[in-house]
Formats: sequence, C-alpha cells, structure tokens
Amino acid sequence: METLTDNTDEKIVIEILIRCGVSPKLRGFYMLADAVILYDARPCRRMTELYTELSYKYDCRAKNVCNYIAYAINHADGLAATLNSIFHTEYESYQMEPKLVVAMLSIYLRSKKKGRL
Repeated sequence: METLTDNTDEKIVIEILIRCGVSPKLRGFYMLADAVILYDARPCRRMTELYTELSYKYDCRAKNVCNYIAYAINHADGLAATLNSIFHTEYESYQMEPKLVVAMLSIYLRSKKKGRL
C-alpha cells in the first residue's frame, strides 16, 4: 500500500477539507484526505480500489470506508460553495459525490504543488 510520505500534501489536503467545512472529528475526514492523496498519485483509478486500499490502513471493510467518506462529505457545511468558488463551477450540495469531491480536491492539490492556486 502507498503511504503518506509527503507531509506537505497531507497538510494541503487537511487545510482545504477544513476550509470546505469537513469536520476533523469524523472518521471519514482522514479517510477522505488519504483518498485524495492516493488518487492524486494515480488519477485514473476506481473509487472501489481506493476504498479497498484504505480499508487495509484503517482495518475495516471497504464498504465502511465508502460510508465514512460519504458521511463526511454529506455533513460538510460549505463543501459545494468552497469548491465552486475555487473551480468556478455551479454544483449543488446534493451533487457532491465522493468521486467528484476526491477528483476536484486532487486537482486542487496538484495545482497547489505547482503554485497555481
């Protein structure tokens, strides 16, 4: 399994998640952060692969990882608004699916690393 070796990536992702209103008190918060970093390493992977990989790290079933991440996304105050302001999109809160959120945050992470945002 890939590990979080770049502490800067982790800090960037945690910062944007907090800015988006995702509560760090939720277990899905850290799973979502790890999913973004893993997805950034290999963007064309399926979410089920990410869930399976994260299930080993968090010692739970892949379905639980999926549920924790979805819960964190669904209970984030301002997630859609923050991502819309960054990417100039018009998504509604109900459209914030895990794959979309992970992909958008991965793009944000790559842009921050290149100094574009």
